[in-house]
Amino acid sequence: MTFMIDKARAAFCRGCAFLLVAAAAMTASCGAFADEPNGSATPDDWKAKLFAGDERVALEEPANGAVVAIRPGVIAGYKSPEERGWDAPYNCSELKNGVKECSHPTPVAFRWTFKEGASGFSTLQLSETPDFAAPIEISAGQETSAEATNLDTGATYFWRVKLTGGENAQPVYSSARMFATASDLPRWYKVPDISNVFMTKTLGIRSDIDLRGASEWGGAEDYGSPLGKEVAWLNYPIGCYEGIFNDKQKAYFRDIFKQLADESTYPAYIHCWGGADRTGTLCIMIKAILGVNDNDLCTDYEMTSFSVIGERCIQSDAFKKMRKELEAYGKEGDPFSVKFENYLISAGVTQDELNKIRELLLEDKPE
Repeated sequence: MTFMIDKARAAFCRGCAFLLVAAAAMTASCGAFADEPNGSATPDDWKAKLFAGDERVALEEPANGAVVAIRPGVIAGYKSPEERGWDAPYNCSELKNGVKECSHPTPVAFRWTFKEGASGFSTLQLSETPDFAAPIEISAGQETSAEATNLDTGATYFWRVKLTGGENAQPVYSSARMFATASDLPRWYKVPDISNVFMTKTLGIRSDIDLRGASEWGGAEDYGSPLGKEVAWLNYPIGCYEGIFNDKQKAYFRDIFKQLADESTYPAYIHCWGGADRTGTLCIMIKAILGVNDNDLCTDYEMTSFSVIGERCIQSDAFKKMRKELEAYGKEGDPFSVKFENYLISAGVTQDELNKIRELLLEDKPE
């Protein structure tokens, strides 16, 4: 199960795991160019100021000023519980149309052409600032196209092509263009083969919060995180759904949330075996205390269906049993945010600890 509370770096990875990085805002920027470097310039202003380079390399796509969709295309057909009716189930298999894995973000496609006199090897450069001070580089070799994935939602990017080798004694740079990613939430990640390098170097994971039981990871005394010795391995063999309400389970959740109140925990990688049920239950609980509304919580849970893990619906027996048990932690009509907070307090999590988690994972919305 995955979801991104942008710009919080609180990423909930559908059918995989849950990533939490401290310091973030509840929603992505509204408007395609809301995050421009000086905070006030219009897109046209920036178009006039973009880097002018060697015109032998002509940029084609995306067009200057384009807004590009990056969420998985099949998601457009999904209707949230609020849209379809809270008592109405849905059939994800109809949307997936026989495809098992539909949860990967849509990559942004880049294309350029060489004019007479251009030669060498192409490297796509992407930057969040027009000076390309610290660009992301994607090698294209002798091709004139490339793709980029895992870009932020509702963000402005600048791009150009660097040409090396061939007849170029020094690198040649094309002119630059800008584009924005659509503000569609949630944010989706594709982590190739759960690469350790990607997890530790790119995402900077410091804690591996493992929700599996000993029979799943082997139970060895010297077991540690597969991400490496520098990553703390924290094991909490929790249950899920209606199985979280006994004293033993409450003790696990108390310990987890005390850990989440410690700033040194972050960035944290939370997972079980499939990332849908145990991880999903904890994801809903964390996001609930962050103030995410019931419709978004349930939508994110159902988004798991677009991964290879299998369909998850709030009308399932397991989910309905959990909602039934939660009734004891609030009055009729109370949202998940109230009921899960009451559950955690009953488990021994303090109000100060809950407030600290909010402080670490949320920022005030812009005025």
